[in-house]
Amino acid sequence: MEITKFSKKYFSQISQDLKKSLKLSNNHMIPQLEKIVLSMKVGTKSMEKDSKYVDVAEKFITDIAGQKPAYTTMPHSISGFKVREGMKLGYKVTLRKDRMYSFLAKFVAVVLPRIKNFQGIFSKSIDHQGNLNFGIADCGIFPEILAKHEMLSYEYKIGISVTIVTSTKNREHAKVLFEKYDIPFYN
Repeated sequence: MEITKFSKKYFSQISQDLKKSLKLSNNHMIPQLEKIVLSMKVGTKSMEKDSKYVDVAEKFITDIAGQKPAYTTMPHSISGFKVREGMKLGYKVTLRKDRMYSFLAKFVAVVLPRIKNFQGIFSKSIDHQGNLNFGIADCGIFPEILAKHEMLSYEYKIGISVTIVTSTKNREHAKVLFEKYDIPFYN
């Protein structure tokens, strides 16, 4: 599905379906997607093994998101965990508007079917604020990683966390919204 069609699908079809099915009186009450946050943790153990791990993680998340990530740092030192103040802990990218819809279309159509033994996303992954949170153990299933970094994806198994933020504060409304975008759930 093209990006423009996927983003227009909400405003033409999904929003009206949601208004009817959820029995909402005001158009501003209709739930919608606000942003998608991708984050990748770079653990200290993996950094000790291989210093190239941080660079590979940055390449992976940049290619997946299509934009340069911001890195998160340690605010203070903890000697028991062997982390120092200012040490890179991971990367984070926030996708909005067209990039958000592009990622969601690719994620639903290409990435989810590639997950081995995928049954659907656990329905309790939707928190009480209406946001969907889940992780993928190996980001090597993304087509961008396979196309550009196939050998690195075998060598470095890096996970990625995905948070889809909605405008609703109701868990049931959020689940209906996600199902309209063809995100499969179980339980």
